[in-house]
Amino acid sequence: MVKFQLNLNSQTALAAAVGEHYRPGIVAAVTMVDNSSVEHRLLVSQPVSSPISMMGQGTRYYWAVDADSRQVVFLKDTWRWNGKRQMEGEILADLHAAGVPNIPQLMYHGDVREPRTQTNEITQPDNDDFEACWALQYTQTDLFCQAHWVSKTVSPFRPLVHYRLVFGTVGYGLEQFRGARELLHGTYDVYQAMLGAFGIEDPAKRRLHCDISLSSIIRPGIPTQQA
Repeated sequence: MVKFQLNLNSQTALAAAVGEHYRPGIVAAVTMVDNSSVEHRLLVSQPVSSPISMMGQGTRYYWAVDADSRQVVFLKDTWRWNGKRQMEGEILADLHAAGVPNIPQLMYHGDVREPRTQTNEITQPDNDDFEACWALQYTQTDLFCQAHWVSKTVSPFRPLVHYRLVFGTVGYGLEQFRGARELLHGTYDVYQAMLGAFGIEDPAKRRLHCDISLSSIIRPGIPTQQA
């Protein structure tokens, strides 16, 4: 996949490209349960993008391998705002249902859960309900906002929920385009996707993407003989 995407002929260049998302000898297994309560196991190494600030949603992106299907997928590991907002995966599912073109394939998504604890002991419910043993994984910064050692100028924090989203669409960003043809194809495809998302028949499901950059556009992968 890397060789095809970047059209690399040199083994040295290929190794350097793979090194963007794989660190030799370092692989971690990530287990997640999707919104249909199905468990998935993903293998990841080096993130292709990491947060550079202590503030924000702590989003990391990985090329990953689904341990069951052995398919290469794209994992977004982030902390989402809680409340009545739709999850990103739900929005993407709505866009697919409406026939919006040129958007990432949605594989699965879900909040990260952890055992319910009380003084470090798992609380077992009386009805032995497995789901009742688990809670969503939240940030805990908000618990310390009123501590005596915290500056009084600090604004209150709202807890965020740990969330993972897996795409079936994997590739390099458009900043590594090869020629004008590929650049124009990529930007035109994005334009069509934006029009489709904003023109959905149901007004409640219309979306306007306000954070599009070269790195968030997957290269169209046009064969070099056509470029």
